[in-house]
Order: sequence, then C-alpha cells, then structure tokens
Amino acid sequence: MHRRARRSALRTMLAVTTTLSLAGAISGCGDDGRALRAPPPGATAPPLASSTTAAVGFNPPGGSQEPASTVALTSAAFADGAAIPERYSCTGENISPPLSWTGVPPETVELALTVTDLDSDGDSGGDSGGDSGGFVHWAVAGLSPALVALEEDAAPEGSVQGRNDSSEFGWFGPCPPDGATHRYEFRLHALSAPSGLAPGVSGGAVIATLATVPGVSAILTGTYASTGA
Repeated sequence: MHRRARRSALRTMLAVTTTLSLAGAISGCGDDGRALRAPPPGATAPPLASSTTAAVGFNPPGGSQEPASTVALTSAAFADGAAIPERYSCTGENISPPLSWTGVPPETVELALTVTDLDSDGDSGGDSGGDSGGFVHWAVAGLSPALVALEEDAAPEGSVQGRNDSSEFGWFGPCPPDGATHRYEFRLHALSAPSGLAPGVSGGAVIATLATVPGVSAILTGTYASTGA
C-alpha cells in the first residue's frame, strides 16, 4: 500500500511540473517578437509582388502602322538624317538607292516600301488625293518577307509598284524646287496580312491601304537640296 501511494504521488508531481513548464513556455512566446499583432491605426498591408509583360506585336486592323524598335531600315548610300547623293535624284541618274533591313518579325507575310517627300503636299501631277501625307516618290508592295535588302535601281519580279506623284510607275528621285532642301521618308512596312494591292494602283492609294493593314514599320530619313540658286 505504501509503494502504491508513493507511485501515485510521483505521477501527480510529474504531471503538475509538465503543465507548469508548458504554461511558462507559451507565456514566454509573446515577448520574442514573433507573435501576430494587430496593425496600428491607418496602416495598410504591403503590396503583392507582380510581374509586367510588355506587349509586342502588330497593330490591329484599321490602325495606322507605327515604327517598331525591332525593325531597322538602313542604306549604304546615306546615313539616317544625312543627304541623299545626287545620283538618286531627278537631276542625277534617277535610280532608287540601295536599302537593307533587319528585325522583321516572324509573323510578317508581306513587305512594302514607300518613299515620300515630307515637305511637299503631294499634289504635283499625281492622284494621291492627299492620302499619302506628302509627294509620293516610290511605293512598292508585294515584297517577300524573306528579302533582307534591295540593290539600287531594283524592284523584285512579282512586286507591285504604284504610280508615283509624277504619274510614272516606279522610282522618282528627290526633286525639290530650286534652292530648297526637303526631307524624304523611306518606310519599310512589315505586314502580318496581305495588302491585296494590284498593279496599276496609285502611290497614294498604296500608302493609304498600308495604313489599314496590321503590321509594323521602320523609317529611314534623308535630305536633298537642289543646286538651283
């Protein structure tokens, strides 16, 4: 009987000791800085992390094409913003300059090239009707997306050359009035849908149509000054 009583007393003491130890441990947790506490008045939760993906692609149908940073248009004959050699002007050999490009998107199904005089209204003998935003010197559509360059005085077989504002098909070189300096915009159009342009179309109509076809474009600008007094 005495042994049983001592065992029972020992078990009771162990249980009490364990309970007191657990209670102390729990009460001590409130001071180590890890307990959840209510935020102070006016505090807001920190923002959730987010990721941003830049949208890169073609313009929607019906929207005008904008230059794209991934496409670059250059010429071996002149630098961007520099003077166009007389060889390519209306008083020179009147041939198109060499052009090359990089960065055409894989979605491209057709390429086109247009050249306009930014300082002319485009009403000198042509029928652009003001759609071009300038005198049209060249408008070529139906170029293969596999092309990466055009040599001077060249337009690939099968391409569609519009009628420029001198009422001729093909290239018409820079030809500003005597003593004037004009700016000329060379624009490469990388289209994600066929232009549907057919031979016989005016240059102004080519440019107006290209503005409605989804795609991206690149611009090269040159200047030309007439030698007249």
